[in-house]
Amino acid sequence: MDLRFWCLWIAALGFAPVWAQSANWEFEQVLQGESLPIGTMLSWSTAYEEGLAAFTVERSDDGSTFREVGIVTAIGQSQEIRHYNFLDVTPLNSTTVYYRLKVSDEDGGYTYSEVITLQNRFDNQFMVADMSNVVVEDFFQLTIEAFTDGTLHYTLTDVRGHTMMQDQMIIIKGLNDLTIDLSSQPEGIYKLNLRMGVEEEQLVITHRLDELVKKPNVATKTKATDKH
Repeated sequence: MDLRFWCLWIAALGFAPVWAQSANWEFEQVLQGESLPIGTMLSWSTAYEEGLAAFTVERSDDGSTFREVGIVTAIGQSQEIRHYNFLDVTPLNSTTVYYRLKVSDEDGGYTYSEVITLQNRFDNQFMVADMSNVVVEDFFQLTIEAFTDGTLHYTLTDVRGHTMMQDQMIIIKGLNDLTIDLSSQPEGIYKLNLRMGVEEEQLVITHRLDELVKKPNVATKTKATDKH
């Protein structure tokens, strides 16, 4: 007899229903994670899939209360090994973080993976929360979200690596506005390096070369090296 019939029959008798998962699948590689400067990289793979819909990535700071941080669509139908990954770039609130997958099938059933525990090896101190267009005529404006009080060092260099501007500012925990004045600089492409402690972020800015080009910015976090 169909399992879903039994679920409805049990519910009719006043018992808690048991949801039967209709998908047929198996992990080839269970959920794994790696702490990176830009976030947490999660990976997993399936040996085969039949009727899968999606993987919901859930995170917890205490190992008990989980919340959704992203969804990865499943292949759904496959007899081959399928690899998946997800980069969680939201700031971590603790040195230990927990992840699990909610695996959903096409009929609405779901199951959970085992919970994994990761140690955050990088303390995120700041992130770029907002910025103006990266093709600018005079001023480039950005908003820094700091997760602690400290000093932000910023350096503007040209494509040859020559330093065009160097300064620092005291920032407080929360949102902080920063304006870079490019009006006196020659037209060209520049790199803006932001550093707080050992954490760095780099933005690429074009000064009035083509105001019609709307290029997305690229930010990369790296470990800072000692500079003398």
